[in-house]
Amino acid sequence: NNVTITLGSSPGGLPRYTDFYMFYVIDEELTQDVILKGDYEALVGDRADQFSQECSAKLSPVKCKNLRPGSVIFEISMEPSDAAREALLTLMKAGDLDLPSFDPAVLDPSSLVDLAALTYGPGAIAKAQAAAAEAGDLAAKIAKMNGKSVREQARAAAEAAFTTGRALGMQAAEALTAAKRAALSADPSMSEDYATSLAAAAAENVSPSLLASVAAGLAASKLTRLEGGDADAQAQAAYDAAYRVAIASGMT
Repeated sequence: NNVTITLGSSPGGLPRYTDFYMFYVIDEELTQDVILKGDYEALVGDRADQFSQECSAKLSPVKCKNLRPGSVIFEISMEPSDAAREALLTLMKAGDLDLPSFDPAVLDPSSLVDLAALTYGPGAIAKAQAAAAEAGDLAAKIAKMNGKSVREQARAAAEAAFTTGRALGMQAAEALTAAKRAALSADPSMSEDYATSLAAAAAENVSPSLLASVAAGLAASKLTRLEGGDADAQAQAAYDAAYRVAIASGMT
């Protein structure tokens, strides 16, 4: 069994963000499911209250509550709070929840994607689209340098755009649109229908583990920048976090 933590969701939909990476103007609380790998009884047993208390202390001001077999629920108060934002970034960078009285519990890859969506601000869709387009363009150029055909370049662009878009908080439909645009940019001669099929294939080929790895890398890079790290330090932090999550997710 897995242990699930919930950071719940707003009944009114996504919050308003004035910055792509930070919480500034938030209208209401959000909650979001977070899954920890492992057996509930072995990890928590009859110490639910203690787990919730230590989890809340570890992630303060993020709150953990309503721990139950199969899931642990805690809520984020999405008020203007650098502390809450940095708590999430730190959690994603670590890739696990390590509490004083409990064994470390690894975050499920899908939860890292959900956390990244909250932290990076899914409301800032224009910046996410720009990042996805840039990733697609870079992937196409790398494919071209490696001697791939134009069609293969378009496929690489679609996959890169979709992965980046999802990791930055795009909804699936938005990421599919970004993937289609990236494919058409790489190969303007292809038909709209074929570009749509490439985008759909990209969505099927991109695993949750890969998305989680990208999300963890983005979080680590952002946190390192906030801590004053230079570009090299940010890149190294992104690499380390992405690698840890990839290995924990069973990627080779």
